[in-house]
Amino acid sequence: RNAGSWVLGAAFSADGSHVVTCSSDQTVRNWDLTTGASVQTLADSHSDQAWGVAFDPSGGRFCSVGDDRAIRVFEATVAGGE
Repeated sequence: RNAGSWVLGAAFSADGSHVVTCSSDQTVRNWDLTTGASVQTLADSHSDQAWGVAFDPSGGRFCSVGDDRAIRVFEATVAGGE
């Protein structure tokens, strides 16, 4: 669970270093699996719950889909802070 909401989808980067999650609070997060830290938080990415995510094969981008019928594409942050 993300703080106060349910994680509804997750996807791993091709190299296994990151996982992207999406949740019922409309937030999409990119997690560094080496540190366990969120390196990217995209709050209110959708106007309703986000329920699916996927990385592109290069790991440079990921997308999310939600109940608002929108598909969003984001550049992936792979190092540094949020």
